[in-house]
Amino acid sequence: MGRCVRALPTLLLSVNLLLMVFAGAALATAARLKWDPTLYVALREVFPREYRVVCALLPAAAALLVLLAHAALLALRCRPPARRALLATYAAGSLLLVAGEVGATLWVAGRVREWLGSAQAAELAHALRTSEYLAPLLQHLAYFHPLPERLRDILREAEEDAPRNAFAGGGAAAAVVLLQLLAAALALAVVCSPGRRARRWSKTRDPDTDTTTTPLSVRRGEERAPLRAVYKQGRLVLV
Repeated sequence: MGRCVRALPTLLLSVNLLLMVFAGAALATAARLKWDPTLYVALREVFPREYRVVCALLPAAAALLVLLAHAALLALRCRPPARRALLATYAAGSLLLVAGEVGATLWVAGRVREWLGSAQAAELAHALRTSEYLAPLLQHLAYFHPLPERLRDILREAEEDAPRNAFAGGGAAAAVVLLQLLAAALALAVVCSPGRRARRWSKTRDPDTDTTTTPLSVRRGEERAPLRAVYKQGRLVLV
């Protein structure tokens, strides 16, 4: 049991290290949503409000993950009272962040589901179906210049990669939520874990004689008389 308790801080640091990886991925995704035209143009035109919300939440969540990880690292280097306070704050912040992430994800999913049943989605689906008739035209134009053929390959690749990107994003979001819950549980376990037992023998050092005394007691007949074991120059002397 004691070994498990001592391993809790190490596990907490390991989980925070994994969370930092996902925080970097979230920052990279936020940058791509802001500057990669192959991704942000379609999302901005189809889901303008949801696009703005996601662009704001991704870097904010990543920054909060980094701050919480630094708080946990600082807590494990503090004394027990400050450590408990910082770890409790870390656990509360992690749970609040998880609640915000889950709420934002459910809101975006509800908006997307609502849009899929709208007339705008039906028009877009019809336009995508008509793009199949453009393939022979693009192939014919590729005889004069390779750009139309390249455009057709890009469209085909985007259509094939869309489900994979959705599965990858959903899996990453689920992993982040699980890691945050695990980190909060580990932080609370460290807070609730018992401290080190007090030493049985209290030792005092005399700065003048450079001796260490340990309180002892022995029986003399029917009485219990206190004694002191004094270490002087490597020898034990009972006083």
